[in-house]
Amino acid sequence: MKQLEAKLQDSEKVKVIDELDSVKHRLVVLEKLITDKGYEVNEEIRKL
Repeated sequence: MKQLEAKLQDSEKVKVIDELDSVKHRLVVLEKLITDKGYEVNEEIRKL
């Protein structure tokens, strides 16, 4: 990460940080969807 940080300009760093924050947020949402009991029930019904 330090190597990447050293090569990026400040404006690029901001973009990378924003993108990483966005990906983290999306991951949290996906984890909630996957671990939601309703999702499991829907998947079981779909498999029938």
